[in-house]
Amino acid sequence: MKIRSSLKAFLIFSLSIFSITESQASPLLTIGDDLNVFFNGSTTIGYDSNITLDDSDEASDVFLLMKPGIEFDYGRGNANLNAIIGANIIAYLDESDYDSTTGFFRLKGGYEGARLSLNSHASIEEIESNTNNINVVRELVRRRVYTFGIDGNYELTEKVELESGFNFISTDYRNFEDTFNDEDRYSIPFNIYYAFSPKLDLSAGYRYTRTDVTDDNDRNDHFFNLGFRGEVAPKLEGQLKAGYRYRDISGDSNTGTLGIDSDLRWAFSPLTSFTLGAKRDFDTGGRGESLRTTETNFKVIHAFTPLISGEGTLRYKNYTYTDSSREDDNYSYGATLFYQPIEYLAFSFGYTFLDNDSNLRGASYRAHRVLFTIAVRY
Repeated sequence: MKIRSSLKAFLIFSLSIFSITESQASPLLTIGDDLNVFFNGSTTIGYDSNITLDDSDEASDVFLLMKPGIEFDYGRGNANLNAIIGANIIAYLDESDYDSTTGFFRLKGGYEGARLSLNSHASIEEIESNTNNINVVRELVRRRVYTFGIDGNYELTEKVELESGFNFISTDYRNFEDTFNDEDRYSIPFNIYYAFSPKLDLSAGYRYTRTDVTDDNDRNDHFFNLGFRGEVAPKLEGQLKAGYRYRDISGDSNTGTLGIDSDLRWAFSPLTSFTLGAKRDFDTGGRGESLRTTETNFKVIHAFTPLISGEGTLRYKNYTYTDSSREDDNYSYGATLFYQPIEYLAFSFGYTFLDNDSNLRGASYRAHRVLFTIAVRY
């Protein structure tokens, strides 16, 4: 049976991990002076109480997820480049119809000059899973997602810094093409920062976002904002942008809302920290719906020992469908324990509860997920 062969592969993989721990921590391969090659992978045994996120016809099962990958890490002078190519191989104990193998490629790079700094990323990833607005009863939706982005900062004077870039994401559905709409979205931000103090910058900015939806109206979004970044108070740091978001839908009515994008971190003690994030934005659903989203997330991170740490998370996100009366309140709660005995080997054990409360019949669901993961980078 497929699950037996997968479990056998898991045992072989686990034994190989423990044999690695006896070896010296070094790259799998070094090419020249600047390029290192690593094996970067993980194996997870988990339980999902609602695999397809259905309202009543729930499918639950134990699963095995293996994520083997090869990582290339290049660094020379002020420039660096990192790439990883791998696969997600998942096998269920009973619900074998949901078994899948998908691939991914991720690339990121950076450059740090005297005045100019650049960061870039690109990826191709195949995803086979459901969300609250990408959902088919007793089925999983497969899609290929392409991303590309480059962001740059230029120090104009000692007190003034300019920031701009280009970010692109494309979603291409590989099944249920008649149900879901492919989407291309790109955005161009521009921000100017003024050094109010040595540790705090004030900002003014604008972001333009264009969304092209197959067989639907296209959207132009504008975000005018003011904000800050840096240390707000002793032990409290982060960034906040607040202002006005405006969505122009071709051939349809326009809409505006308060816009916010923030991420704050409070170092409560040397061992404990708290993070709080908030975001209010426009988005697009899998069927081309126009959405207004409001999100808050809270996290606590604590180091129990130098090798053991844990985190708890609480997240809420509201989806308001601006072209219909549908509204979803999406909650998730979770806790994860991490153990890293050596630099290249890590273990984690976590639990997550998902709850989507929708006024659309059949769109509500609940799910419990338990994961035990072994990860290695060598």
